[in-house]
Formats: sequence, structure tokens, C-alpha cells
Amino acid sequence: MNLAFSVGCSEYADPIPNLRYAARDAQRFASLMSSACGLREEEIRVFSDLEPDLPSPTFTSVLRQVAAGEERVRRGLNIDILFFFSGHGYHSARTGEDYLLLSDSVPGNFDRTALRMNEVVTALLGWEPRQLVLFIDACRERLGDDKAAGPGSDMPVPDVASLQPSGHVTFCSCAPHERSFESEQIQSGVFTEALCEAL
Repeated sequence: MNLAFSVGCSEYADPIPNLRYAARDAQRFASLMSSACGLREEEIRVFSDLEPDLPSPTFTSVLRQVAAGEERVRRGLNIDILFFFSGHGYHSARTGEDYLLLSDSVPGNFDRTALRMNEVVTALLGWEPRQLVLFIDACRERLGDDKAAGPGSDMPVPDVASLQPSGHVTFCSCAPHERSFESEQIQSGVFTEALCEAL
């Protein structure tokens, strides 16, 4: 891998509950990309609402960066991409798609203001990567006190295979209709802790 995006969103506008460790998880993942995977600082794009020197995890800032691969493609550079997200997730009963909630996502209008998983994959494929690996530490269920957001429990199961073209894989922290959790004991998302330990 030689390009990583690490997005952590802990701060949300009311009534979306804030998360305790999502931004910290993103910074921890980015640090591991350097120490364990050998990526250079300029090859890691971190979005965090904890550090004022880092770009905020807003819809526009994240989408602009993940869709910025045209120059590298024009130069004929081979590239492998890792994408990490820690924050609230949402599964739309109306569209059947999974969404990532960013700091400026608007309750009642998530379909337009949250980042659609298919949109992330499509944007990253614009870099023409040889390999694309996504790690998603977010719920795929309804709004609650943990990492979860979305309408009721009668949601259709998403077609995860559509997010996995040849050479690409998506690892989610939970199955459809389930929630992800943060742990005060480990001060991290449970999925992120397992991922970082594995790395």
C-alpha cells in the first residue's frame, strides 16, 4: 500500500450523539500506517476533529480528497489504497445503501449529507488502484448511544458484494442491522483495537 486515508469523526451536531474515540482511532490508524506499513507522511491523509492542524472530517473535505486521483493517474503511477473510517454509520431503508456520517451530516437528510459507501468506492477507484482495502468502524443500524444511526430495524440487507470489485475488499466492523461499539476500558472502537493489534 502507498496511500492511506484515515477519517475519524467524534464531534456531531445535536441530536447525533458524539463519540469518544473515533478521532483518536483515526490518528492511531494513521500512525500505524507509518510505523507498521512504512508509508511516508505525505502518503497519509488524516481527517480529525481533535487536531486543529488537520482537515475536518466534513462531507466536502473528505470527498474532495478521495476523488483527487486524476493527477497521479495521468502520471501513470501505480498505487494501492487503504481507507479507514471511524464514526457513526447509517443504513438507509429507502435506498438500501450504507452511509458514513461526517461532522456536517444533517439528521433527516442523511441521503444528501452523509457519504455514501458506493460513492467512496467509486471516488477511490478514480485513482485506478491495483488494490483497494476499506476498514469501516461504524454501525449499520439505527441511531443510539453507541456508534449507530439510521431508521428502524426493518431495513433491507445491502449488497456488500457490489462494494468488492476484483482486487478490492471492504471490512466492516459489524454485519447489516448490527451496531459497532466503543470501549472505555480500551479507549477505542472495538473493531479499531482489533485492527491495530493485528497490524
